[in-house]
Amino acid sequence: MAKKSFVKKDVYQEVTNKIIAKLEAGTVPWVKEWDNQGNNLSKPLPYNFDSGNMYSGMNILSLWMSEEENQFTSNAWMTFAQAKKKGGNIIKGQKGTSLFFFKFVEKVCADTGTDKSYAMPKPFTVFNLDQIEGIELPTCEEQPQPHNGPINTGVLLSYMIDQGIKLTDGKNTAYYSPTVDRIGMPPREQFHSESAYFGTLAHECIHSTGHKKRLDRFSNITDILDTVPSPKKEYAFEELIAELGAAFLCAETGIQKDNEQTAAYIGHWLKCLKSDKKFIAQAASRASKATKYINEAAEIKLEKAA
Repeated sequence: MAKKSFVKKDVYQEVTNKIIAKLEAGTVPWVKEWDNQGNNLSKPLPYNFDSGNMYSGMNILSLWMSEEENQFTSNAWMTFAQAKKKGGNIIKGQKGTSLFFFKFVEKVCADTGTDKSYAMPKPFTVFNLDQIEGIELPTCEEQPQPHNGPINTGVLLSYMIDQGIKLTDGKNTAYYSPTVDRIGMPPREQFHSESAYFGTLAHECIHSTGHKKRLDRFSNITDILDTVPSPKKEYAFEELIAELGAAFLCAETGIQKDNEQTAAYIGHWLKCLKSDKKFIAQAASRASKATKYINEAAEIKLEKAA
């Protein structure tokens, strides 16, 4: 009997190819432009229905793309084993979505005899709640929902106050200056909505997490990029982190993430994505870390005020 041949899944390349195709078609995978009623809403973050934990990094992008492509109505996901544990079954003919987690592997260097630890991506498959039958569905109160009410701007403002980040009139430009640790924003009346203003502010707040007294991202960006870095690639990388991080923050707070800033960088991102399959994964990972940093700093501020 002939042995079955298995093709090793390249999780980086698989997701990168999907994102390249989306961007070339004029679609930004992390921006939801409208819902079924024509309202412009943020995408809710996907979460694991069994553990209740939110997904992070590139897995968010994979699940967002799958939700859109398959028109899933839920942002809840489970593995086959988790669905079975809850007494459910995967509906016949349904195809899962591939995600990955990092597993640390020990390797002995033959030349020196020393141990070296490195992270290896391990793929796994999840299914949307729409693809599963036989389990009790969550009520509206039990699962995270898209924000339809007033947006929550408190996270951004509390973070800036806690970190001592100055907010100044940027005239006609939005920017973050690491030299003086300051965010400049155009007047609110120049934006078409309050949500658009805070979506841009979220972008600049993500930039601010790269400061040396926070996540110190700017000083080691050359070490992050595997291929030969260049000023253009480093700039595109930081802008992608800011865009993804802003999208993640907007998903949590109900702030409308528009596509206006994104369009200017698509050409740069496509060039980097085509030359570096880990580019999007590295950016998404740091975007999640930046989002977590902002949320934790905001919570500390709120605790101090309580």
